[in-house]
Amino acid sequence: MRQRVSVHESEVAREEYSDRWSKDLIGGREVPTTSGFSLGVAEYFAAEFGKLQVHNDQEEVYVVSGVGQMRIGDRMFDVGPGTTFCLPPGTPHATRRTGPEPVFVVYAHAKHEPGKGIHNSAMATGRHWPGGFGAAKAHDDHEALYVIAGEGQIRVGDEVLDVRPGHAVYVAPGVPHATRSTTNGAIVTLFAHGAV
Repeated sequence: MRQRVSVHESEVAREEYSDRWSKDLIGGREVPTTSGFSLGVAEYFAAEFGKLQVHNDQEEVYVVSGVGQMRIGDRMFDVGPGTTFCLPPGTPHATRRTGPEPVFVVYAHAKHEPGKGIHNSAMATGRHWPGGFGAAKAHDDHEALYVIAGEGQIRVGDEVLDVRPGHAVYVAPGVPHATRSTTNGAIVTLFAHGAV
């Protein structure tokens, strides 16, 4: 049986906290990965900071919607759509909303190799326009894509997946992949990479 590579956030149960909920989409039970690589979504609905979170791996955070503040260590940062942060291992952090809507984020975790100074993770957004698939790419690390806007298809190896906002897709190291829009506008994806 072929390993599942795609999940829509509506298929994953929330983990509830006093200040937020979160869902591990890639690297969880539905779409497992290796090396501790994961991607998920969270919504911070509280107007006050919750308990500080601390992880032993590197985390990347991208704000999709809402306005708020992120506390990183002892510093405060205003956040809004498009804001992104890289949080080194062991960095205490918390997020709160300052506007009427919750702060919705996509997060990714990647392993940390103590003593080697390796914190291999990266996060960015991309747009793909209508037409055929472009040239397929393959990487030597893990990649996860999350659809922010638009509809389209993502080809992973020889499998073609229909995707819309809320879909997350896992691309294992060395697997060729490509994205295309299937509407008149662009499909916007957030992609995260993590070390093997």
